[in-house]
Order: sequence, then C-alpha cells, then structure tokens
Amino acid sequence: MMSSNDIKSKRISLYDMRLSSGKSGSGISRLCGTTYRSLRNWETGTAIPNIVNVHDLLQIYGYSFYQLDLEPFYAIRSNRTDKQLRIEAAARKPKPVSIPPEPLSLYDMRKQSGLTGAIVADICGASYRSLRNWETGAAIPNVINVADLLEIYGHSFYELNLIPFYTAFEERSKRQKELDALTDNPLRDRRRFTEDSLINKH
Repeated sequence: MMSSNDIKSKRISLYDMRLSSGKSGSGISRLCGTTYRSLRNWETGTAIPNIVNVHDLLQIYGYSFYQLDLEPFYAIRSNRTDKQLRIEAAARKPKPVSIPPEPLSLYDMRKQSGLTGAIVADICGASYRSLRNWETGAAIPNVINVADLLEIYGHSFYELNLIPFYTAFEERSKRQKELDALTDNPLRDRRRFTEDSLINKH
C-alpha cells in the first residue's frame, strides 16, 4: 500500500508538468485562453489559478488532480495553519467513488455533509456570499478553495460537476471580448502589445 509520503513525493508543479509535456508556455496559454503572464504566475506560485484553468492544464498535460503540488498556492495564503487545522477538524472520511462517479455540485456535497453554508464559510475563511456564488456557479473558485471544500465534504475531485464553472468562464470570456471590442484604450492596447511580445519570446 502506498504511504502518504510516497503520494506526496509524486506531486509535481504546473511548471514541471509543462516541461515534461515538451510544450511551450505561449502554446499552452493559447490553448487555455489565457495570457503567458498568467500562466507563469501560476507556475511560480505568485497567483492561484481557478479550477477551470487547472482542469484544462491537467487535461493538456495528462496528469491527475491528485498529482498536482498545491503547496506553492497554499504558501501565498495568509493564516494557512489556523485554517488548515479547522479544515482537518471538519473533514469527512472520503466516500467511495462510484464508477463512473456521479457528478455533484458543491451545493450537493455540502447538503450531504449536513453542514450549513455559514459554518463551511467560517471554516474556509471565506465569505458566505463567496461560498454561495461557487455553489450556484455565479463565480469560479480557485484550486485551493476547491481542494479545501473537497477535504471538508469527503468527496473526490472527480465527483465534482465542473460544468457550471465552465459556463461561467465562457460567459466571463465573452463579456471581456465584448468590452475589449468596445473600449478604445491606448493603455489596454499597449498592455496587450507587451504581453504579445512576451509570448513571442518564448
């Protein structure tokens, strides 16, 4: 049986996943519909990607969610120790995963756990409004939020229904493109030129 240390030792960063894939940063960022700068921020642990970005990258690289090293993302979070203790105290025993797993929303998982939204939000150090937005698909949680909630609820990442988040992501991208088309802003154009220049260098 594989020990927890064995599992931990096999976790790798997004950067190492990309290197092993042999793909360029600019190519990956185009596939994910993001900027090269954002990708590099996720790879260096200076920003936390949302769950849609992570899912896309894992599919491209061919890795499991549980092979991803989340330590760099937790490291940039304040009061991590206190929050982790609360999460571990509230964590449910992982449930057996059916084959194929039945997709559940974050709301369904919380209801099954018997915990109120206010309690879960307090454990995670998030606002109740943020939690409800994630549960309804009105907002996209980052990878740390999802990892924490799954630990509390005792469910696998592969039981989580990601469709609401992809829908929200597509709507957000569509709105941003519409705003870009309507906005004649030289600062925005200069920023885009700079990002394109960075991409072309890699």
